[in-house]
Amino acid sequence: FKIFWTTKKKMSNTISLVESILKNGLKIGKHESNQIAKVVDSLESYDEMVSTVTESLNDNLKIKRSDLGVFLRCLRVDWEIIHFVSLFNHYLYSAENYGQIKKRYEAFHEYIYLQKLENCHDLRPLINGKEMLKELNMKAGPWLGKINEKAILWQLDNPGMAREDLL
Repeated sequence: FKIFWTTKKKMSNTISLVESILKNGLKIGKHESNQIAKVVDSLESYDEMVSTVTESLNDNLKIKRSDLGVFLRCLRVDWEIIHFVSLFNHYLYSAENYGQIKKRYEAFHEYIYLQKLENCHDLRPLINGKEMLKELNMKAGPWLGKINEKAILWQLDNPGMAREDLL
């Protein structure tokens, strides 16, 4: 849930309700309130991703590495904090047996490390913007950001490949 929030009376800034309560109501610092809000706001989607990935592993289906990588990149370095908070939250509010919950979350956590996605938020395109412009003999523009996003997706789905393969 997002609300409008700004100190400059412009209506273009929105923050989550959780972040607003932390910043304005509880007077918690910006960094801490951003991190806590990210954790709280991500709990539902994280639990859904855990279920999706573990169900696909149980059914021997192949989940795209890039789908999981993009999800973790959005959470950035906080993904592991969110993992354990989500596990605890699911334990508190679910009628499901704790052993089943723990098994599913452990399998998900192990899968992230098995796929070497634990630091995927630090992944940079194999070819930077200047090199891409030179290779394609084009001028910079909004298209370059989209190309970089596609390069990251390709790298996530093709780990260990070289920049020549990307080109």
